Amino acid sequence: NEIDNNVKGSLILIEQSYLHKVKKFIFISSGGTVYGNQSNLKIKEDDNTNPISSYGICKLMIENYLKLYNSLYNFNYLIFRVSNVYGEFINYKRNQGVIHVWLNKIYNHEEITIWGDGNSVRDYLHISDLVFVFNYALRYNFKERIYNLGYGKGHSLNDIIDILQNDLKLNFKLNFIHNRNVDVNDNVLNIDKLSNEIGYKPKISLIDGINRVWNSITKR
Repeated sequence: NEIDNNVKGSLILIEQSYLHKVKKFIFISSGGTVYGNQSNLKIKEDDNTNPISSYGICKLMIENYLKLYNSLYNFNYLIFRVSNVYGEFINYKRNQGVIHVWLNKIYNHEEITIWGDGNSVRDYLHISDLVFVFNYALRYNFKERIYNLGYGKGHSLNDIIDILQNDLKLNFKLNFIHNRNVDVNDNVLNIDKLSNEIGYKPKISLIDGINRVWNSITKR
């Protein structure tokens, strides 16, 4: 479960990092789940956290333990609340991430299932933009502890379908079913804080990124 897979292992890692005097602990949190449903579309770091899934609750729990270690031991940590990451080098067999799952199903001539009407909006970030920020973080001392890391622009599931059908010219069947109550309605991260501090600007558009993933699947 999430407690065993996420929280316990992270706490062991935090404790060992403290004992071995690790200079900086960088934690990948979830910008897509820790905030929950928000009234404003572009979510800022100081907006209330209200996770509606076990995964989001566990991520927020780990964040709070990092704050505790900092308060007790002056433990140096940095949190990136990351949006929906996709890219060519992610394991397609994990059945995780709508872009990977859908492209894999299309490649295998399988039907695509959509929970809801396809209008839910998410923030999709190509992995190369993520890696750029992580590399930067290894050598730069950030002014604060928590930063949103995303593309900063939302796309609906129907937008992705449009890209697959009209830009990549792919053929597939769609099956719309009832929405799940653990899914956040809409989620787009405000990345101004990170952009203003280090000049971060994501480079890979969704169309370009999806095309890269599809090419990697067909060539694997």
